[in-house]
Amino acid sequence: MTKHDGETEPQSIKSSVTPTLLARTSISEHHTLEVVQFEGGMTGIIQTGRAVDDTPIAFEADAPPEEPEAGGAPPAGYDQSTARTADEQQWFRNTHCNGAQFCVQGWDWASAQSGRPVGNGSGIAMVGREGTRNADFRFLYWKNGVWVEFWNGVVIPGHWVSNGLTGNGHHIRWELNGAGADTRVSLAARF
Repeated sequence: MTKHDGETEPQSIKSSVTPTLLARTSISEHHTLEVVQFEGGMTGIIQTGRAVDDTPIAFEADAPPEEPEAGGAPPAGYDQSTARTADEQQWFRNTHCNGAQFCVQGWDWASAQSGRPVGNGSGIAMVGREGTRNADFRFLYWKNGVWVEFWNGVVIPGHWVSNGLTGNGHHIRWELNGAGADTRVSLAARF
């Protein structure tokens, strides 16, 4: 796992293969779910939603999310707009980092990868709502000595995107890039 500190990020080959959409459904206004087939017979689940308001549906490759603790009313003078970013980061940590092999919270970009071939894996990325730029969320696998991209999505500020993979044991990698140096990002991976 890496965090941005001015160093050059690893390069990958961009795949020309677009996943085949097998099914798509809307869970709520901002929460969607897609079932896709990647090259080589690998299948995946792609979900998108609004940070804090929507929680991804857990599947077999995922550990079940923990229920957040109930809390009292906000203190007097609580400003939702300035506190929301810290709340998002805490929500992400509580909901997605417990049990994850990697959990990165930082600024601008983050990455995580399996250290061995895996048959199942899932990653989720979030961009803080203070951001002004969309971030690129890539899903890659190791093939013949290079990282090959087999899925690419956009995470807009204040939202998350998750992806999961089943099939063909590969080393897999998730990269979240381009949110901006003044924007908080979170990335968690399970495999």
